[in-house]
Amino acid sequence: MDKREEEIIKSAMEVFAEVGFHKAKISHIADRAGIAVGTIYLYFKKKEDILEAILMRSWSIVEEALKLVINDTDLKGTEKIKELISIIVNQAKQNRLMAQIILHEFKYWSDNDNPRLKPLITSIQTLLRRIISEGMENEFRSDIDPGAVTSFFIGGVWHYLAYYSNNLETINEYTVKRALEKLVLQGMLK
Repeated sequence: MDKREEEIIKSAMEVFAEVGFHKAKISHIADRAGIAVGTIYLYFKKKEDILEAILMRSWSIVEEALKLVINDTDLKGTEKIKELISIIVNQAKQNRLMAQIILHEFKYWSDNDNPRLKPLITSIQTLLRRIISEGMENEFRSDIDPGAVTSFFIGGVWHYLAYYSNNLETINEYTVKRALEKLVLQGMLK
């Protein structure tokens, strides 16, 4: 990704976080980036393509982290969940706008039939369900629904982070991680 494309994405994230994707205009993004509207169209065909690029970047990081965590046989289910929470908190802290966009555009990424985004989200859900299912064998309650817990985890963690996103730079990272761990794990553990 070249410098100009990176600037467009950064500006779009700011605009999307401020006014929401649906109210945002390509002209707002161009103004924020200090470029002509036509320049954006050299990189992206439409506004949805910019949002897709933003979400693909964020969710790809989560998917890669999940793959590493799930393959670590030294970690128990609880530790895998904690590790994933830590990765997501770190990601949100590095880019608070991302947490806001993921929350505000939940419907777009969760229900979308986008040929690039849907397989990525499905992969993340499958990996997380696997961690939960494996944990149910000895650590987690056997009466929980891995699909429902996965949905709660994905939505709940990002919602929590979006709630605190304007203060993520000043909030103690350890406190945020422990609070999320408690929220997620308390209902799952035996």
